[in-house]
Amino acid sequence: MIAIVLLLVPSRASADFSPRGWRYFKLVALPSGLTQEGLVEMVLDLEVFGGSAPGLADLRLISSEEEEVPYKLEIARGTQERAVISAFIQDRGYLPGQYSFLVADLGREGVLHNQIEISVATRDFLRKAVVETSSNNVNWTQVAEGQIFDVTLEGGTFRQIRTNVTYPETTARYVRVRIPEAEGGPLDVRGVAVAHVKEVPAVETLYPATVLEQGRDAQNKLSYLVLALRAKGIPTSCISLDISQVNFYRQVTIEASEDRKAWTRLGPGSPVYSFDTPKFVGKDLSVPYPETTWQYLRVNIHDQDNPPLNVARLEVNGVQRRLIFQARPGQGYKLYFGNSDASRPSYDIEKVLPYLLTGGLPQAQLGPRESNAAFVEKLAPVSERFPWLLPLVVAGAAVALALLLLGVIRQARKALPPKA
Repeated sequence: MIAIVLLLVPSRASADFSPRGWRYFKLVALPSGLTQEGLVEMVLDLEVFGGSAPGLADLRLISSEEEEVPYKLEIARGTQERAVISAFIQDRGYLPGQYSFLVADLGREGVLHNQIEISVATRDFLRKAVVETSSNNVNWTQVAEGQIFDVTLEGGTFRQIRTNVTYPETTARYVRVRIPEAEGGPLDVRGVAVAHVKEVPAVETLYPATVLEQGRDAQNKLSYLVLALRAKGIPTSCISLDISQVNFYRQVTIEASEDRKAWTRLGPGSPVYSFDTPKFVGKDLSVPYPETTWQYLRVNIHDQDNPPLNVARLEVNGVQRRLIFQARPGQGYKLYFGNSDASRPSYDIEKVLPYLLTGGLPQAQLGPRESNAAFVEKLAPVSERFPWLLPLVVAGAAVALALLLLGVIRQARKALPPKA
């Protein structure tokens, strides 16, 4: 543990850092309840994204003792791990007028699981599924109840399937699924798969955006909205639409631009839908896309021959970025940014953090952006500052060379013998 702590200790600012090279800084306010040295986290804001180099490679955390403080830039993308557990169908049956059931046997106690996937050959169904567990195949405890369905709408263009039910973690040997009888008769259940799913959801941040333009492209049968984020460099990856209408299904594509002139499509797009029918009730109005840091976004809703949807509001989200570092009570800290020439730092803390508890860390806060008085603007090359200089020098050299050659020719003529 002592060795781990030593890796987190600040060192004198490296040769890579000089205040002269960084345009901005923000004061860091440590958590008020911090009484001893320890890890804290700090969420990055719009001003940091807008003023930093691509990829946030120029972030430098400097203490009031002019020490460079190691940090870990953490991107809260979320993770999911799914381990399928060997199980076989120990029993199955159907009680007319009540329910059909299936019992899965994991073979032994002590295996952790929390999800069951039901393999169904039947198409177009909506059923309730009750999950129960038991250690002896005699006494059963209900642990979850959910909906399973396979629904096709919109003439076959829309199909949604969900046949798994998640329940609290358990080590029970037996899992029973009961499917109450409903219109259409019992389902044709072919099998089950038991699994342990470990999921850490992504932490998303809502970023303000302004609608600059809204219109319709009749030729391509789509309606569109052009959005502007408050700054460039903001990492976004999802747009959510607020639409009050129901019973629709539309394909939506997202484009991004740095200048509102040249647009680049981000991924294949995603459908949005909202249904409220006797057969199916559900909606999904979020459109994920590959992450971008460009400031302008265009949302294309492919209406085809349908009337345009009424989009009341949009939300632009991105995965949260935070810095984790070792802080000392009473110490002052500044976060420097705004150096396009800086390279990404490499700290040992990145290798140490996986072995430390980093959930629920105390929150440090960033102050407003301030201009760094020590910053010295890097002069552009002479050819860029004086674009007319190089052509002038070349022209002058050409004239000088021509005059030199003319002088040589005249001297050569004088040296020639007179004509006979």
